[in-house]
Amino acid sequence: MRIVKLERKAAFVWMEQKHYAHTRTNVKEVFGLLEGSVVEGVCCFGNPVCKSYVNFLGTKTFELARLCVNEGLPKNTLSKFVAGSLKMLPKPAIVVSFADANQGHHGYIYQATNWIYTGAGKPYKAFVRDGKEVHKKTLHRLGFNTTEFFSGMGFHTENRLGKHRYFFIVASSKKERKAITKKLLEHYERLPYPKGDNTRYDSGDDIVQRLDL
Repeated sequence: MRIVKLERKAAFVWMEQKHYAHTRTNVKEVFGLLEGSVVEGVCCFGNPVCKSYVNFLGTKTFELARLCVNEGLPKNTLSKFVAGSLKMLPKPAIVVSFADANQGHHGYIYQATNWIYTGAGKPYKAFVRDGKEVHKKTLHRLGFNTTEFFSGMGFHTENRLGKHRYFFIVASSKKERKAITKKLLEHYERLPYPKGDNTRYDSGDDIVQRLDL
């Protein structure tokens, strides 16, 4: 298998059909895992959703926004895919990603690829309609600005655990990586990796996607 850069539109079918969120997200860099001409998975990076992480510590920052692959791939394929995709990002860069404890995730793929764990965010209230969480910023853009109005539109709130936060430094040299890591650890404490039973989700049928090579 090999990793190649893809056009953004190639990832949309994976986001909508294979990823557990079943929604598109804004992405800047998309990489595909190919066996022959068949795409077996996508790894998508975009601008951080949280504005405080945009150009974090004065360095270009990406968020690992979506990662999904077909079932039945050889052991360690996913970690090799993530590691290879990170190497193909523009350098230098900081990559942030979150493992959703509410989905039973602890971030084992980040642990396997040596990301820096800095703890979990604060618990929060999620706005939910028809079983799907809608980001509060999205609702505000639509003009929904009070809990009462949300309720009238069929939304309700649910308590959520804070998400596990991980960072990875992409650099051209060990010296550059060390310098950026030092700045990061002046801002956050490096903590032991969280452990627990990881919940897998049924993402439905495998995606069959071919590229014209």
